[in-house]
Amino acid sequence: DNEITALKSTGISLYQLLRPVLVCAVVASLLTALATMVISPACKSGFRGRIFEIALSQASIELKPRVFNSDFDHLVIYANAVDELNGSMQGILISDERAGDAPALILARSGRIIPDRAALSVTLRLSDGSIHRRPSGRHVDDYQVVTFATYDINLSLGQQTPNPENRFRKPSEFSMLELTTVLNSDGAEKDHIATLIELHRRLILPLAPMIFALIGVPLGIQSQRSGRGSGFSLALAIFLLYYMFLSLAQTLVEEKHLPVGLTLWTPSLIFFAGGWYLMYLTTRERRLPLLDWVTDRWLLLRRKLRGKVQP
Repeated sequence: DNEITALKSTGISLYQLLRPVLVCAVVASLLTALATMVISPACKSGFRGRIFEIALSQASIELKPRVFNSDFDHLVIYANAVDELNGSMQGILISDERAGDAPALILARSGRIIPDRAALSVTLRLSDGSIHRRPSGRHVDDYQVVTFATYDINLSLGQQTPNPENRFRKPSEFSMLELTTVLNSDGAEKDHIATLIELHRRLILPLAPMIFALIGVPLGIQSQRSGRGSGFSLALAIFLLYYMFLSLAQTLVEEKHLPVGLTLWTPSLIFFAGGWYLMYLTTRERRLPLLDWVTDRWLLLRRKLRGKVQP
């Protein structure tokens, strides 16, 4: 407080005091933009890809020759020979119960595991084989045999990954270019809204340091009647309140289907306007009435608590 009083007595204005804080806020905003737009999506996508690689390697290791493997959903796979290096197999027998009431027996001379790292899927491509099935609901003597040159089976890694949904990329893993590409393409409305929310969120978060600087300077200049330690509590309260409003806005968009842009930007606009209002009051040496009311209640509460503690 003494330093602020000395600076004011030398004729330094509030806007001059704001300059170095804004410089730090701009640097923090640029770093936040780098984190939200580049680093965070790349890390999330890389982490998801790493989980897939671990699941794929575990699946490849599990496929042992002359062993019935039942780790895949509704499939039992047996192979006479397995090459773990390239994922090729020879003499394959598969019990396929994915159809439920019409299980099938698949025989193939050879096969190969083909991972698709972009889509996070694994395909077992069979060659030179046949499919044997007894259709349900028909005559007991009915029996089907279908031969094939190549036949693809999509292997589910649901048991190897914590959640089967991890195989599908989420908007938080998209780059900025991918987000705009998805928004310009025709897709499901739910996916479009989720992508639009992610795009606005990445644009809003880098502005938070600028908003906090605009609010923090006038609040920091005003003397704290409740002590200097209360400044930390006040800053934490503003920080939490801002992100609570952001979370509430996102919930309203997702559940109440409010306009995405207007709803998500409202908390930032409110805090930005509040920061300018605080600047206006501080330049005229006026205090915020609500701040004094909160301070008085806090001091009253502290006195009551101390009175109860004393013997």
